[in-house]
Amino acid sequence: MLTPTLLVLAAGASFAKFDAVPVIAKPVTDKDVLVPLSDSVKAATWDALREPPRGPVEFRLACIVFQPFGAPGRCVDAALLDPRKRQVDWRTLAEMADRALAGAPSALLALAQTRVTTLRLKPPTDRKPHFEVRLFRVVVSPQDAMPAYVPGPALTSADFTFATPINGALMTAHYPTRALRGEVKAKVKLTCLVQPTRKLLCRDPGEITTSGPADAGSVNEFRLASYQIASTFDLAPQDKRGEDIRGKSLTFTLNWQIPRN
Repeated sequence: MLTPTLLVLAAGASFAKFDAVPVIAKPVTDKDVLVPLSDSVKAATWDALREPPRGPVEFRLACIVFQPFGAPGRCVDAALLDPRKRQVDWRTLAEMADRALAGAPSALLALAQTRVTTLRLKPPTDRKPHFEVRLFRVVVSPQDAMPAYVPGPALTSADFTFATPINGALMTAHYPTRALRGEVKAKVKLTCLVQPTRKLLCRDPGEITTSGPADAGSVNEFRLASYQIASTFDLAPQDKRGEDIRGKSLTFTLNWQIPRN
């Protein structure tokens, strides 16, 4: 069965008392997350915009976070928070946000929310498991754009090596919450380009197959989570033929399995 922590996360709001959720005033930074938002995720979410902005657009969001799993949930405009209060009635705040939107959220706001929910915060070591409201700053900019994916020859897992193994704990932490609730597993096959830093840039939409009920949103969450994991890969500097790995494309598969006891 699912671990107790993941059972709470999968159950969602029904486990939480949302009338007095602590608000952490210090905004989240890259030091607070397990993996900073990757260029691959920035580019993929930018691609989804039908009318991208001509310049940077900043969002300051207040998001409910299940701290033991570090998983952000719904976000609202941080301006709705009363800065004098250290706790908030989250349901009331969410209702205020719904009234302020007066309809569906803008594409840019939805993009900012997607970027936040792709992140995972480092679990706290000195607080009991509970929900908190954390503050996030998201900038959507034309600089997020990257060249489109161009299929071509790529090395397979038989042609290159990892300097260190793939971090299974990171995959557990980044398991998409929507898929977790439905106990959906996935296999994600990607082709990504090795940058001069030997980090991967993933522009391939990927081949994603799921086991269980998965909608388009769940599939996209697996894609973005895979981009985040790929950004952490530590590649050997040369492929198995002794050639520089930089500038080459690599094809690999990530198997997302439900975390269990």
